[in-house]
Parts: sequence; structure tokens; C-alpha cells
Amino acid sequence: MTLPATVLELHPMDLHNVCSLLRQRKERAGPRSLRFELQPGQPAKMVLEPWQIELVARRSAVVGAPLTEARSIRLWGRRRLLTLERLIALATRVRVHLLGSGLPSFWVVEMGDITVTLGLSGWTANDWSQAGRFDLLQTRHEVSDLAKQRVAQALQSAWLATPPSWRSAPAWRRPTCRPR
Repeated sequence: MTLPATVLELHPMDLHNVCSLLRQRKERAGPRSLRFELQPGQPAKMVLEPWQIELVARRSAVVGAPLTEARSIRLWGRRRLLTLERLIALATRVRVHLLGSGLPSFWVVEMGDITVTLGLSGWTANDWSQAGRFDLLQTRHEVSDLAKQRVAQALQSAWLATPPSWRSAPAWRRPTCRPR
């Protein structure tokens, strides 16, 4: 979820419309995707394939930097969204973190004091550890407990800093890292 993403804020009714259409229809042939069509300055369009049914999310908004170019992002395994169906009545806001076509997506449903995050793999049969190669994003070095404590102390003293100011911070000393 820390990878760069396009974050789309949806009204809970938009999620309800997607779930409702998925309950009404059963696809017999592919492609079986939920496609997000994002245009700068336009509301998001969600297209249910293979029927090409367009749902325009008029109350949607891209969170963060505005779009500079049109994007089309496909999500596979859309029927798994039905797990969120019971939360829609309580939801105040739904955010979708779209990493890209065929990549994982994260659906964050806010319900007052409670927030539920559902992470969906980019395709239905994904073993998160091998085929997706997400293990390549992990660190390559062993970090000592002392180095972790020093980083935590530096973060407690300054929540926002530049790399040069971190190096000069009193709590921070260059940690010793051992290759794995």
C-alpha cells in the first residue's frame, strides 16, 4: 500500500451500484474486470466488463495531486468487492487506492470511528509472495535494534525532515547495516 497510487474517493452509493450490478449479472465470458476511466477535471467512470456498463461516479474526486492525463486502470477479481457490501449502509466515505492495471488495489471504507481496509490482489489467483514479486520491495540489509531505536527517537523529535537535517540530528547516528 506504500507504492505510488491514484487515490479515488467515492461516495458509498457508487460502491453500492457496483455491487448491485454484480449481483444482478453473471458473466459467461471475459474480460471480467472493473475498469476505472479517469479524465482530468471529469468524474470517474467505472466500466463493468464484458457488458461495457458505465457507472459515472459524479460525487467522486481524485485525492492528492490532480490528474494531468487520462488513465485507464483495470481491476480483476471484482466479485471480491461483494465482501464490502454489508459495510455500505454504515460507510461515510470510500477510498480506492489504485496502483495500476493488474496490480493490487486497496479499498478503505470509513464508518465514523472504524475504518476497514480490504486489499485485493491484481488478479484472482495470486500468491502474494512469489508471483507478484513484492518481496523485491523489501530491504536488502539487516538493521540492528540500536539503529531502529535511533530512527524511532529521531522520528519522535521531528516528524518532517530532510535527509541532511536527519544526518545532523542528535538522536541519529549512521546505523550499521549488514547485508542479508
